Amino acid sequence: MKIDNINSNIKILSPFVYLANPRQYLPMMKAVEGSPDLFKRINEITGAIMKNDISEQEYKKSIDELNNFHSLFFNNELPLRNSPDFISVINNISDQNALFHHFCKEVSSSLKFNILSRNEAGDKIRKEIILILEKYSDLIKPKAVYKMFTGIATDSGVLMKEVNEEFTGKCLHRFFKSKDSESEGLDLTELYPMFLYVVTIGPQLDEEVKRLSAHGGDIYHAFVLNGIGAGAADVVAYDLQKYISKEYLKSSNERVLHRMSPGYKDWHLVDQEIIFKILKPEISIGVTLTSSNLMIPIKSTSGVMGAIVKREI
Repeated sequence: MKIDNINSNIKILSPFVYLANPRQYLPMMKAVEGSPDLFKRINEITGAIMKNDISEQEYKKSIDELNNFHSLFFNNELPLRNSPDFISVINNISDQNALFHHFCKEVSSSLKFNILSRNEAGDKIRKEIILILEKYSDLIKPKAVYKMFTGIATDSGVLMKEVNEEFTGKCLHRFFKSKDSESEGLDLTELYPMFLYVVTIGPQLDEEVKRLSAHGGDIYHAFVLNGIGAGAADVVAYDLQKYISKEYLKSSNERVLHRMSPGYKDWHLVDQEIIFKILKPEISIGVTLTSSNLMIPIKSTSGVMGAIVKREI
């Protein structure tokens, strides 16, 4: 992953791979093909381990499942339970599990069908996704650009102090709720670090969807591939969120990073123009904005990330 500075601490990550490597979508889907409850099971095991709420006997029953999952991402075996790096590895497994579960949920949302369903239709769609990933997963090319700024709450939204630009939308006030504030109250005593971002998986997948949708193509494969692309695009934003959290919120125990995009609730879609004016993603990662404030490539996401009090999520 290459990181470049353009100006004013704008960061370009091209390609961008942190927790989500597109090459891992295929082995992950093969792992859940016959075990759609795998994510739930791994979450239960890792949660019990981190809470120290699992007996040695229960752990021994789970070790094969953990090792099989661990091997999807790492070339080494799971360390012994009493080794100093064991909890760190379990945390990594938990993060990977959450990320790829998120991918499946986003693909499901795009296809309007739960791809982890245990019925016959679920089995069929998982097989189709595997076939399509075998052919097209190399079309997923994650890239990201972001910039940290100081957010100041205004009556109508958020002001970015460094560039003197304002986003309009009271939903953005959520980033300024303090732990002790009333449900509608704001903490205006602090200046909050926030992040502008644009991410994309590139144009290649969209181009293949268009080709498959054309006369003589495979409409069903185009539909499923489009759903995979939608899931992968959101995962890039999710992955960037995890990356920024690690880089900037290392010591925060009370807040967790959250993201919002223009068009959400009362945040005006026209504010896409401000994001593009500042980040210039058309130059850095090849994402442009249409006159109606939609992004090209279509499988792109933009918005703001900020730290929210954990109890509010």
